Amino acid sequence: MSTHHSVSGDSMIGNKQLAQLQRSRQRGLSRLLLLARRNFLARVSASLEACDLPAVPDACVMVLPYIDLEGTRSTVIAQRAGTTRQAVSQVVAVLEQLGLVSKQVDEADARALIVAFTPAGLDYLVQMHAVIDQIEQEIAQSIGTAEMEIVRRTLELMAYGRQGG
Repeated sequence: MSTHHSVSGDSMIGNKQLAQLQRSRQRGLSRLLLLARRNFLARVSASLEACDLPAVPDACVMVLPYIDLEGTRSTVIAQRAGTTRQAVSQVVAVLEQLGLVSKQVDEADARALIVAFTPAGLDYLVQMHAVIDQIEQEIAQSIGTAEMEIVRRTLELMAYGRQGG
């Protein structure tokens, strides 16, 4: 029985290193954040469906936080989301079909588009945030209020730095 595995090409790594790598991958902050986010969004999605709200694709839900309540240029949404204008354009088209946003020409620059929430979109956000608040309360009950506050403060520091959100 071999004690080494070929990971790729000529690279050889021992079983001990593989086990250490596996533990590192399972407990790595990046993976934990991704899994926590995925699980949180799945709970939000299931709760929204239970409320008979329109089914909004995950790719679209992920763009919503980057749209300001007063509207945001599509180029700014792309920049905030770390994606291309073309990708944002596709997502905005779906959100527009769902009646959650509308596109308007920017008065300051006729070449630019402002993406703004429609009244239905604002209603959706209100209901979505009520669901999010409920899920956060459930998590706080599960892990403890003090621990939840530590999680929130830690994530705020990671997301916004010392200046806060």
